[in-house]
Amino acid sequence: MCGRYSFNTTHAQRLRHLTELLAQRGVKVQTGEVAPGDQMAVVTGKNTHMVVTAVRWGFPGYSGGRPLINARAESVLSKPTFRDAFLNQRCVFPSDAFYEWDASHTRFSFAQPDGGLIFLAGFIRQYPDGPRGIILTTAPNSDVRAVHDRMPLMVPEARLRDWIMDEACAQKLLQARMGALTATRQIGLGQDMPLGLEE
Repeated sequence: MCGRYSFNTTHAQRLRHLTELLAQRGVKVQTGEVAPGDQMAVVTGKNTHMVVTAVRWGFPGYSGGRPLINARAESVLSKPTFRDAFLNQRCVFPSDAFYEWDASHTRFSFAQPDGGLIFLAGFIRQYPDGPRGIILTTAPNSDVRAVHDRMPLMVPEARLRDWIMDEACAQKLLQARMGALTATRQIGLGQDMPLGLEE
């Protein structure tokens, strides 16, 4: 699953630019480490344009339980809870790294080998208290497999418009193999486990 990711505006100028665009509209989003329940910046579609907006991470849980923060790419189209939201408003969560925990609760950070941004695939649903988003997960690549049996579905930057605007392309990207990443063990941060569910 994906229960934390990094939105480091100190080192990533492009992420800082997204927060500045939202701030001009009076919208504040979480920077640094992002956790379920936080309001964060996403890129989505409006008419024929790509736009940046803010959503809260996680759909309300069943019967008031823990929020649903992830959905499996393999089953998103067969789950009534997720299908319409996936078909109607896909998005990406820009980040510079994401975190996974191994069986001993040791945390690892995963980033692009070249230090570039990672675009986590997701979708949005509107609720009375505002829009909420979920991050899709998929089978791990060789870099993540030693740590966890799931990882976020990553959209290549060149395919962002396809993911957001083209339903047929988005469905194909659900089955894409994930590219290489660089893993770093996070010393002293092992117990900060995410609160949320993957469906």
